[in-house]
Amino acid sequence: MSAEHMLFLVVLFFIMLFIIATGYAYYSYKKHIQDYTFFLQEYHRNGLYVDSISNVSENFGFAFYYLKIMFFIRLLKNKKMYVEKGKPVERRCYDYMKSLPEEQIAWMRSWRVNFFVQAVLFVTSVALVYIHSVIYNY
Repeated sequence: MSAEHMLFLVVLFFIMLFIIATGYAYYSYKKHIQDYTFFLQEYHRNGLYVDSISNVSENFGFAFYYLKIMFFIRLLKNKKMYVEKGKPVERRCYDYMKSLPEEQIAWMRSWRVNFFVQAVLFVTSVALVYIHSVIYNY
């Protein structure tokens, strides 16, 4: 088998891994969408601030699933965020997220891991396709 064919098979392998990872992420999304809905209702019921990106991404389903939880993950990690320039997010938001038991937010962590695995596989696939096309003049 030639080196060209071998590299092509490696490219296909990473593309297939990306497709499988996307399928698993979709499965995880569908499995936990009710948890997300319940979490968001409780969060809103407590009158806490939600950023505009999280609000808008609610309308886009699976396509922007990471954006739905990015704000809340940052709250869990105690990242300093602002409502607007010079006005930080209320301490109540951080405290609420920290008060939740791990069982209630474990799905957020799995969505985050799924997203990063997808991103790494996608970037690796694109890089390999580019390398293959440059080396073999496609």
